Amino acid sequence: MGKTVDNWDLTIAGYRVYPHHLECFFEICDRSDTGHDTLGTFTTKLWYPGLNLLDQIGLYGEAAMDQVFSLICLFEGSKFVTLRPQAIYLQNCRPTVEAIALFTDTFHLSYSQCLYENKALDYRVRVIPTTAPPATQPLHSQTQSDAVLLSNGGGKDSYLMMQMLEDSGIPYDVYQWARSEYGLLGDQHALCDKIVPPGKVIRRISISDDFSRGPFADIYFPQEKDAMTLGSPESLFAAIPIFLAEGYRTFLVGNERSSDTPNLVYDGQDINHQWIKSLEAERLFQGFLSQLLPQVRYSSLLKPIGDLGIFERLRRYPVGIPHTHSCNNHKPWCLNCPKCAYVLMGYRAMFGKAQVEDWFPATKDLLSQPQLQPYFEELLGLRGHRSFECVGEIDESRCLLHLCYLDWHSHRDQPQEDLIALFERMGLGDLPLSHWQALRQKYVCPDVHNSTLDIDLYSKVYGKPL
Repeated sequence: MGKTVDNWDLTIAGYRVYPHHLECFFEICDRSDTGHDTLGTFTTKLWYPGLNLLDQIGLYGEAAMDQVFSLICLFEGSKFVTLRPQAIYLQNCRPTVEAIALFTDTFHLSYSQCLYENKALDYRVRVIPTTAPPATQPLHSQTQSDAVLLSNGGGKDSYLMMQMLEDSGIPYDVYQWARSEYGLLGDQHALCDKIVPPGKVIRRISISDDFSRGPFADIYFPQEKDAMTLGSPESLFAAIPIFLAEGYRTFLVGNERSSDTPNLVYDGQDINHQWIKSLEAERLFQGFLSQLLPQVRYSSLLKPIGDLGIFERLRRYPVGIPHTHSCNNHKPWCLNCPKCAYVLMGYRAMFGKAQVEDWFPATKDLLSQPQLQPYFEELLGLRGHRSFECVGEIDESRCLLHLCYLDWHSHRDQPQEDLIALFERMGLGDLPLSHWQALRQKYVCPDVHNSTLDIDLYSKVYGKPL
């Protein structure tokens, strides 16, 4: 029987800068009665092709870039902190006062699902610097770009954002990051490339580590539900050297309005798998970023609309849909998780059964596939709570299924799939059209007040607010 660890510390043991990559070092120590015993050392590497980090130290100074690299190290430590160390010691790593405050103030919100599943909702992060942390020193890029930088994860949201900017005539470059937690780095970039219009500039980062997919957590922390990373805001802070090198002033992500609502409320606390994508989080991270990079604005292009609105807008751009992917388990699609169930049901709702099965043959009779039924029931509010995934609200899922139901009604010669039959048994098919129209209005119409976008950019994309 292996040793189970439940009393331990994390040391963020500094970093080392190379021309095209950054290495961050971490150490896990058992707090035994006889002293601290090192249980493991780990390295996370961030690769920046086409960008020289040493040149940036020369341009901006060692102290200025130290706060950037230390910030990256601190937030890359999140995957270890999900296992709940007693303390986090900073050694040869000097994040600013503001960075430490942001980390400690937001971790329990970002990882509320992890804490809930491990029955540790009262856990709070404790960071112990070895030297007094400095105050944030503003950095100003020595160049300026007219293009916005758009984050591309290869899914429906990223694809829609590109089409919206194309239609609005807004110049943009693409930012892609791949993490070893999600498989081979090159394969991830190749999947994301499929939805990028020809000729677009792509700024890539690849992040590899020897902890996330290794056996360490399973062996030493078998009592824990999971060790995980959300990838955000890590991806935001990892992009700072790119902001400096290229002079981008706007960084756009695809966080929709439905991420603002929790999956469940437990003992008076919101448990939100997507809190990191919420408007509250967006404002917090933009507030921090404005101190470090005053010229950069961090916003979600899709925050003014709900997920139903995203699916509806995708109807205008069918050509790229078969090149999208959304699964976080086995890319591009595992067909055995709530994310696959949700996104593919959304495609069915918008494009019809025949078209989606032509694009994705494995989705034949999607709404009857037995392995997906528990996830559909979660999405529809019939089992437990809304799925712990990046999915829309329960009413949005019901609206999508209603559209699938109408599609089946117009093709009554087809067999009735299991989920359509469930829809009828629930009596949802008997609800008046006005019910569905009211829900559509709620999720489809853009809300300027639910946005941190620059008003000029908002107006170009969504039209002038009423």
